[in-house]
Amino acid sequence: MIVALGASLAVLAVLFAVYNAPHLPQTYGVCELQGIGVKVMLPSDKKYNSTRLDTFAAQMGAKEYIYPRLSPSAIVFPRSEEDVIKVIKFAAECEYYVSVKSGGHGYTGSASCFGTKCIQIDMEKMDDIEINDGVAKVESGVRLHNLINSLIFHKIFIPHGMCKYVGVGGHFQSSANGFGAHSFGSGMDYVTSLRLVMANGTAVTLTRTGPDVALYKAVLGSSPGSWGVVIHYTFEAIRDEDFPHTKLIYRKFPYSKSLLRKALGQIDFIAKDQEQRGLRDLFVIADYGHFPHLFDFLPDIPLLGPLSKYFDFEKDLNVYVGVIGLWTGIDSGEMTQNWTDLYIKPFDELADLSFPDAFDLPAPLSIATSPAMTFDTLGETYRRHLASIHTDHWWSDEFLDILTEEFDRKTKIPDTLLTVQYFPRGHSSQWYRNSGMNGINWRDTRPFMDDWFMFKNDSLAAHYALSIDEFYAKNRKHWQYSDGTTRRTFMSPPTTIPDSSNLRDPRTAQHFFANASEFRALRVLKTAVDPKGMFASVGTIPCL
Repeated sequence: MIVALGASLAVLAVLFAVYNAPHLPQTYGVCELQGIGVKVMLPSDKKYNSTRLDTFAAQMGAKEYIYPRLSPSAIVFPRSEEDVIKVIKFAAECEYYVSVKSGGHGYTGSASCFGTKCIQIDMEKMDDIEINDGVAKVESGVRLHNLINSLIFHKIFIPHGMCKYVGVGGHFQSSANGFGAHSFGSGMDYVTSLRLVMANGTAVTLTRTGPDVALYKAVLGSSPGSWGVVIHYTFEAIRDEDFPHTKLIYRKFPYSKSLLRKALGQIDFIAKDQEQRGLRDLFVIADYGHFPHLFDFLPDIPLLGPLSKYFDFEKDLNVYVGVIGLWTGIDSGEMTQNWTDLYIKPFDELADLSFPDAFDLPAPLSIATSPAMTFDTLGETYRRHLASIHTDHWWSDEFLDILTEEFDRKTKIPDTLLTVQYFPRGHSSQWYRNSGMNGINWRDTRPFMDDWFMFKNDSLAAHYALSIDEFYAKNRKHWQYSDGTTRRTFMSPPTTIPDSSNLRDPRTAQHFFANASEFRALRVLKTAVDPKGMFASVGTIPCL
C-alpha cells in the first residue's frame, strides 16, 4: 500500500514538473507550411474540406469536375497587411503559387488552386470598414451585405452588385455592376486608391493619378487576382441627399410565357428610350424563374442581419416574372406621372397586383439600391450551370421570342430550378460614359443576361451543359458583337464550358480580350510586376 502510494506521488511529481517546465516554441523547416507565421489550414485538418468548398464554385456542374479544382496545398487566414507580406515572402522563397479569396463568389473556382503547389489566401478575417465624411476605407474580406448596411447608416452609396455574400476584394476587381450602374457607373469608378501587396513582398498604394496608374487600372477590372493581394480600397461615396427623387419599383407576377415576353419587351423599350433621350434616370431588370423570398431582397437589419435568418420560410417552387427598377432622377428629377405612364403603367396592365407583390417605394439612394439577391435560400442543395450572354447592339424581337420559348421549355423540366437576370444598359448610361477609367473592357454592352440553371441530378451535369451550349451556339448570330466576336466577363464567366476562364488558352483569352494589343499590354505589365507568375489561378493574366 505504502509502495503504491509512493509510486503514485512520484508520477504526480513528474507530471507537475513537466507541466511547469518552460515551453519551447516548436520549430519548423524553412519551407514547412506550419512555419509561415499566420494561421494555416492543411488538407489533414478537420475543417479543411468544408473550408475549401466554402465557395460558390463548389456547386458548379458535377462534383467530380469541380472538387479537384478546389484543392489548395494550404489555406491561410491573415489578419493584417504584415500577415499577407509574410505569406507572400514564404511563397516566393519556397516556390508556391498564390490564389486569393475574399468571399468565394467566383463561379469557376478562380479564387482557389487546381493541381499545383499553391497557397490560398483567405481574406475573411480582414473585414474592417472605416467611413469618415463620405470617404470609405474597406478591407477585402468585407461581405457586400455588411458594406451595404454601413453605407445606409452613413447615408451614402457606392455602386455595387446584387449578390449579398460576395466579398468586396474580388467584387471590385471584376465588375461592381448593379442597380446603380445606369446612373452612376461601376463601383470601381469610385475607388480613389487601393493598397496592394505585390509578388516581391512589398505593399504599394495605387491611385488614379499616381505614377503607377497603369497598374491601378489593371487591378480594377482586367482580371481578378492577377496582380497581388488587395488589402483595402478607399472610395469617394455618393451622398443620399444629392438624389432626393430616388424610387424603388417592384413587380412580381405569376409566370406565363406571354407575360414574360411582354415584360421583356417593355424593359427593352425603357432601355432604348433612355438611350435615345440621352438619359440615366431609370434602370429596370427582369428576374424570372424560381424566386427567393421577398425578404431576401431587402437590406439586412443592422446588427441582426437578414430577416431570413430568423424565419423559416416555406420554399416556394413556383415560377415568377420579377421586374425591379430604380429611378434616380439624375437627369430628370422627380418621376412625374408622365414618366410613370410611359415606363411603369404598361407593367401594371399585365396583371392586377397588390403589396407586397407590387410597390413603388420612395427611399434614400443607399436603401433603394440595396436589394440583393441570393440563391442560398432556394438552391443550396442543387448543382448549377451558368450561361452568360451580352452584346453591343440591341437584341431583335425575334431573339426575345426565341429566348422566351427556351425559358418556357426549361420551366417544365422536373427536379430543376432556373433564374434568369436580364439587365439591358444603353450607351447613355454612366457605365458606358466611364469607359477608360479602369480595366473594364465591356462598357459598350447593351443587353446582358445571366441564365442560371440548377439541377438535382449530378450525373446530368454534362447533359445540361451540352443542351445549354447548343442552344446559344444555334442562336449565336443574335448575340455576337458587331465585329463577329462573342465576349465573356469575369463578372459571369460561363460554367458550361471547361476552363472557360483560363487565359492561358489563346482562344479563351480572345473572349475576354477581343483587343489583342490590349491583352498583350496586360501581359507585359504582369511580367514586370510578377515575373515568376506567383499569382496564377484560373483566370489570371499570364506572363509573356
